[in-house]
Amino acid sequence: MQENTQSTLLRQSGESKQSRISPQQLSAIVASHADPDIIASLDRWLTTTSSAKVYISRIWERFVPHFCKPGKTSGRVIGIPDAGARIPIGRAELIALPAHFLHSVGNFNVFDPVSKVLFSGDVGASLYDGNDYAPVSDFNEHLKIMAGFHRRFMASNRACRIWVQMVRELDVEMIVPQHGARFEGKA
Repeated sequence: MQENTQSTLLRQSGESKQSRISPQQLSAIVASHADPDIIASLDRWLTTTSSAKVYISRIWERFVPHFCKPGKTSGRVIGIPDAGARIPIGRAELIALPAHFLHSVGNFNVFDPVSKVLFSGDVGASLYDGNDYAPVSDFNEHLKIMAGFHRRFMASNRACRIWVQMVRELDVEMIVPQHGARFEGKA
């Protein structure tokens, strides 16, 4: 779940189609971690979606009710184990991938194997003035924009290497960070 709602491309029969649904139709809300920019509006999301489940790390599971009115999370919060999980979405599933210590303990990224989009949370994030969220066209130039954030919030090179090794095994065609421009093309 992100404050700035993103739509995904669904690949069906080799064609890309943009699909939108109303919030009332959501069956799952995935919180990559428990920072306020991720779950501060959770109470509103749970009001809008009468039955959607909230998926969040087991580490943060007990904190979720603090963001909502009493009783609103009852039976709706599912803790993701440290190793990750498969999250059912209709007839498909999303894959919660561990990204622990990449900005937060109990952090997860979400991979959609149908659209081949990796929602990378804060991994690959870029914070800069302006709203130019066109795809990254020059990775080396973009690194300059990403560097400060990653030095500050991604303090473990070991965690970064483990994450890269895991993501290399996936068939990723787009990486969409929570903040900033997306990366298009084979990862």
